[in-house]
This record gives sequence, structure tokens and C-alpha cells, in this order.
Amino acid sequence: MRSAPIAILIAAATPAHAEGGDVASGHRLAQIWCGACHQVGAEDPAKLTPSLPELARLWSAPMLEKYMRSSHQNMPNFMLTATQIKDISAYLSSLKGN
Repeated sequence: MRSAPIAILIAAATPAHAEGGDVASGHRLAQIWCGACHQVGAEDPAKLTPSLPELARLWSAPMLEKYMRSSHQNMPNFMLTATQIKDISAYLSSLKGN
């Protein structure tokens, strides 16, 4: 019976939209697709655009996922798969506590 409270704590600590996404894959994808214009992690050099940790704190996972599915002025029109979007979203969700 002791495992039930532990499972509840683990579930509560996991960001909802990180489910189904792979954080490590999302980090790699963010470095590839976003890193030319955005600071991907705290260890990366600062850029003139908002950093991904900053965007992760400002926007919810559903907002970020919707943003990645549409084209925007001043940004390349990347054609990401649903899996890639989920992975990047999982990575961004992991940054919220940093």
C-alpha cells in the first residue's frame, strides 16, 4: 500500500503535456530547429530572441504546441510531426522549474 502515495507524488510532479513526449528527443530537436535563433538551455549563449526557458515559463504546453503547428511571421515555417511537437513540448515543460 505504500506505493500508492509515491505514485500519486510522481504523477503530480510530471507536467501534463510531457506525457507522450520524450524530453531528451525534444531537447535534441530544440537544438536543431530552435537553436539558431533561441537560447535552448541555460548553458547555451544568449540570443536576441526569447529563450526557450523563458517561453516555457510564459506559455502553457497547449499554447506552445498550437504555436508549433502554425506558421508565423519572422519565423521559419518548420513542418514538424505530431511526435516532434510532443517531444519539444515535453522538453519545454521540463524547463518550467529551472
